Amino acid sequence: MVPEEEDGYAADRDREPKGEADPERRARELLRTASHDLRSPLTAIQLLVQRLARLRQIGSSTDREADWAAALSRLSRVADHALALIEDILNTDRVGPRPLPARPSGARVDVEDVIAEAITLQQELLERAKCAVTVSRKSGLVRAQGAWDRGCLLRIFCNLLQNVSKYAPTSPIHVQLARAGDKLRIAFADRGPGLRSGAEMAGKYLDDGVAPIGAHGLGIWIVRRGVAELNGSLKIRNAPGMGLAFAIELPGLVSDPPGR
Repeated sequence: MVPEEEDGYAADRDREPKGEADPERRARELLRTASHDLRSPLTAIQLLVQRLARLRQIGSSTDREADWAAALSRLSRVADHALALIEDILNTDRVGPRPLPARPSGARVDVEDVIAEAITLQQELLERAKCAVTVSRKSGLVRAQGAWDRGCLLRIFCNLLQNVSKYAPTSPIHVQLARAGDKLRIAFADRGPGLRSGAEMAGKYLDDGVAPIGAHGLGIWIVRRGVAELNGSLKIRNAPGMGLAFAIELPGLVSDPPGR
């Protein structure tokens, strides 16, 4: 069955799992999610080690020493990200909507900062795939800030970027942020091959909350679950041969300062 359309987007079905997952299935999902999420930082570490090996062969110079220091700094940051992912997975007790966290007054998460961090963490993969990323804000939005879970947002954007670098190399990526009342609307689009058919989209990406079998489709499933954890909504637009677009809406957008 082809998913229903809403403004050119396939409507996401049943964001929440139907009933509690049995412990065995939950354990399998956690294991596969962990394997998927850790693949990216481990690949980045491997690419950075290869870069260091090339620098060592070239020999020492002032420029090479700066490159060496930059690569070591990247290694440290990517390793920290991998450790944070492991910690997050170990602390996960359920997947589903959660109340908006109570944050101290003024403690807000800026989505543009999170996107920039995700791009930095995926730098090696994006460079290898030759995927350029642009981020823009529509008029009417001064700051994309809210009391969201930063780690959850980072996982969403990292998985979206990974998906393009893996399945749509050389494709440009555009992220646009907009205000929709008290919600933040995030449009993430690439110009890759898209999915082969609406049926594939319905069967693998708009499921009933159960993780897909195998690695194919797992990244988008993780994105769906992340959006659900933030009490948001997700729609996917598929144009075979022209790319895949995600429309995410998150509640809790903080009002812009008066006069802006």
